[in-house]
Amino acid sequence: MSGVPYDLWQRGDERTFHTLVHLLFSLLVHLLFSLLGVIVQSEVHTARGRCDALVLVDDYVYAFEFKINATAQAALDQIAARGYLAPYADDPREKVAVGISFDSESRQIGAWAEV
Repeated sequence: MSGVPYDLWQRGDERTFHTLVHLLFSLLVHLLFSLLGVIVQSEVHTARGRCDALVLVDDYVYAFEFKINATAQAALDQIAARGYLAPYADDPREKVAVGISFDSESRQIGAWAEV
């Protein structure tokens, strides 16, 4: 993110960061799936909300939530409160919640945490 020139930033809201991550994941999806069988999805709807990104690999299911100018813990709390990993409760893979906080001023990841 920090490599994007400052004059290309029109807005520094959460949607801007989410769009960039979505594009990165979309590009990786084709490469990773063809090589490793990794599945990457963005904006995954559940019964109680929408997970920003979901990554499925051989042994893990990762649920990602992105926040801007907030804490990574707030993102983790949202994953838990809205049950983004609940649809995978019977899946034998280990479930991992990942919260990522973007800093709008530095235009970088400010913090991240996982559970």
